[in-house]
Amino acid sequence: MSLDIIVVGRLGRSFGVKGWQVLQSFTDPPENILQYTPWYLQRSSDAQWLALAKPACQPHKNGHIVRLDHIQNPEDAHTYSGSLIGVPRNALTLSDDVADAEYFWHDLVGCEVYNQEAQCLGRVDHLIETGAHDVLIVKGEERDHLIPFHEPYLQSVDLTAKRISVEWHLDWS
Repeated sequence: MSLDIIVVGRLGRSFGVKGWQVLQSFTDPPENILQYTPWYLQRSSDAQWLALAKPACQPHKNGHIVRLDHIQNPEDAHTYSGSLIGVPRNALTLSDDVADAEYFWHDLVGCEVYNQEAQCLGRVDHLIETGAHDVLIVKGEERDHLIPFHEPYLQSVDLTAKRISVEWHLDWS
């Protein structure tokens, strides 16, 4: 059985003498990583995901530090630096109070993007955060498009059909 794992963080450098490590969260806000369970660990890109007992965790500066249950010193912690932390896709559920117009970025990647004239602009390659709003990076056959992911440009998102409709013209960048 293959797990559908979504990467939500990474173990950083070791911290202190008892085997703690800096937790690098990829969630927004960063503390959301602590809400997702169960955690899985991947030590290298070609390694399998391994179930991870919930580590000890405590706040540190603007983030958190964690200690895996079998790690007791900085040398052992260092061997886990760079390991990815993932959770099953089904653990990433939106709460009931989140507006219907919110999406996980990983669900948008790969969606085909069409304009109002039913012209395919390409597929979503990734998204970037600009501070004002998120931007879809759409890879097309002839050119790439950077499309703001908000109204009035965003018309609809159909995750089942993997299709996004936008108000955007082929000749716009």
